[in-house]
Amino acid sequence: MKLLITGSSGMLGYALRDAFSKDASCNIAGMDLTPTKCGKKPSSFVKCDVTNYDKLTAAVKKIKPDTIIHAAAFTDVDGCELDPDKAETANGLGTRHIAEIARECNATLVYISTDFVFDGRKRVPYAEDDTPNPINVYGRSKLDGERFIKEIMKEKSYFIIRTSWIFGPGGKNFVDTIIKNAQNAKNLKVVSDQFGSPTYTLDLASAVKRLLEIAAQRRISRGVYHITNNDDCSWYKLAQKTLEYYRIYDVELIPIVSDELDRPAERPRMSVLDNNRYIKLSGKPLRNWNRALEDYILLKRRGKDV
Repeated sequence: MKLLITGSSGMLGYALRDAFSKDASCNIAGMDLTPTKCGKKPSSFVKCDVTNYDKLTAAVKKIKPDTIIHAAAFTDVDGCELDPDKAETANGLGTRHIAEIARECNATLVYISTDFVFDGRKRVPYAEDDTPNPINVYGRSKLDGERFIKEIMKEKSYFIIRTSWIFGPGGKNFVDTIIKNAQNAKNLKVVSDQFGSPTYTLDLASAVKRLLEIAAQRRISRGVYHITNNDDCSWYKLAQKTLEYYRIYDVELIPIVSDELDRPAERPRMSVLDNNRYIKLSGKPLRNWNRALEDYILLKRRGKDV
């Protein structure tokens, strides 16, 4: 496989490089605004902005991938709210460019999307066929990316993967932020009325790889899949477990509700994703987020996180 990973220097890019590098037959090309400084190095790297169509086209045609994993995105939720044009350019237009080039190159396209395409008003987990209704700019821009892929790829091979609350080595995430803040404060306020499924990037990347392998075996050419670690919790519960596993016992966590936050972007109150479609395909769910979190923090405590 000749694989191109956009956003290869980011947190999920780190995990994808790790997962696919274990396959000796996989040649990995990375694409990002800056080279990676950690983790497995791709076989080749090109500095490129996905919003620049001409440069992107030239770069992809030179690489000649048969699979593209589009993980590049503007993921700062509040930043998107403050700069909607930038969000739409990066997440909407950039994805449109990727889809057009993937179609021209006849490459399978995997798009990493988000639980934020839903409004959070449902009382049970969201299935793939539920109607999206994003309540912030980030969610709308990512949904636009999904629509571009469906419109442009049509009969071509593509997979849209929605995930949520990701954490892992190689990038900024909630778990790292809680640990850092706990080392500089005696109490932390954390939202207790927003619920989702924390997802370890290393587990997610392995699931993406497995999905592609099974799809090739069974000749499945397209689909939308929800992939997260098993079970769900609130941000408050995730913070509790983070401090417990990191062995920080002298910090008080104070639960607050969303209305007490002063942030530009509204967040879904309930964005748990139903993973049954992926489970039926792969034969088993991803492990519980608690076990994944424990492994990640053990990695950090050993000083192997980056």
